[in-house]
Amino acid sequence: MTRRLLQAIAGARYGGAETFFVRLAAALQRAGENQRVPIRRDPCRARRLREDGVAVDFLPNFVPDLRSAVTPRAAAPAGNLLAVALGRLDGNKGFELLLEALTATRRVELWIAGDGPLRARLERMALRLGIARRVAFLGWRDDLPALLARADLLICPSLHEPLGNVVIEAWSAGLPVVATASDGPAALIRDGETGILVPLPQQRGGGPAALALAIERLCGDAALRLRLAEAGRLAFEAEFTENAVVAHYRRFFARIASRCAALPV
Repeated sequence: MTRRLLQAIAGARYGGAETFFVRLAAALQRAGENQRVPIRRDPCRARRLREDGVAVDFLPNFVPDLRSAVTPRAAAPAGNLLAVALGRLDGNKGFELLLEALTATRRVELWIAGDGPLRARLERMALRLGIARRVAFLGWRDDLPALLARADLLICPSLHEPLGNVVIEAWSAGLPVVATASDGPAALIRDGETGILVPLPQQRGGGPAALALAIERLCGDAALRLRLAEAGRLAFEAEFTENAVVAHYRRFFARIASRCAALPV
């Protein structure tokens, strides 16, 4: 009897589970198991799997069309732009990096929507750095469209971010994005075209000063904000709408069904 095996992974670029998944898929292929593996977009992982004879498909995420759900944002007062950052307040999300960067910026206030074990520590840090009046900790929010409608830009300072849905949500809402080059945002953003990427702190050219410089650059250039927002919105419409992603999944299901039907039982 011929077995037909479908495996899936939505993991980060690095990690023990992810490394074992690739090793297991290759071993099963060598043992004669016919597989098809859907993964998040990762050219390096796809190449390694294909070199071992494993068939690979990319399956993206989608987010709601947030721009259609909100009223247009009002023009920001001169010298008082609003940045928003989203996520669980833990070490992976890079909020300490963001607060350090904020000390070297002007004309920008920050809303942080999320909660987690580092909240009290981050609030104390904002006080210690003298930026508490410019930072609001909002907790978890269920009004994301309205929140993004108030903002002028989104900042994603994550140190570890395998997917980067917040980038797609910002694009959907028509917001320009500044992000650290963790795996997810780096795979999504074309630097200088659909957002601004900043190296991670451990990389050359990264750290709080580099993030501050990128934020200042975006806050000081209205034309750049508009250009990045429009390009991000086009990227969302091309790849990450519900219709686009559902169509991608349905094509994948059709390929699987047709190949399974052709195999002997």
